[in-house]
Amino acid sequence: MTQNRTLRQLIDEICSTIGPRASGSSKEAQAVSFIEDELREAGLETWHEAFSMKRRGLQGSILFASVTWI
Repeated sequence: MTQNRTLRQLIDEICSTIGPRASGSSKEAQAVSFIEDELREAGLETWHEAFSMKRRGLQGSILFASVTWI
């Protein structure tokens, strides 16, 4: 993320290029990758923390990933 780009510009780019991101979807994975790349470009360290969650009314679990930075 360059200093010239605002958070609003990044959100607009995610929404216009990736679009809706349902949990566990490939679009969500694209958004995670995009955000991770932006944070790394800004010099921040990132890592994935995978977890699963059961959805109400559905059987099985969905694998989620979050990007965390310090």
